[in-house]
Amino acid sequence: SMVVAAMDDMRRKWREASRYESLVKVFKEAKGNNEFRAACIMFITTIVNSAASVDARVKVRNDFLALDIMNVMGQVVQEANENDEFC
Repeated sequence: SMVVAAMDDMRRKWREASRYESLVKVFKEAKGNNEFRAACIMFITTIVNSAASVDARVKVRNDFLALDIMNVMGQVVQEANENDEFC
């Protein structure tokens, strides 16, 4: 998709090791900004689900898993629970 291609271009321009590194980083660091974090989750879901084929979807999903997105999401939920906030 165009979004995946744009994220790959951004990765090369910013010399990141992984395609979605900056997205996961800002998601993780946006403490206290649950609206932004919710938008990030929706964006990530859209990226994964918009892949043209099952193989492409699995590749995108694995890219996020390699960046430990499940652990990051767990931390976000824990922070929200500690602060009595909802994600």
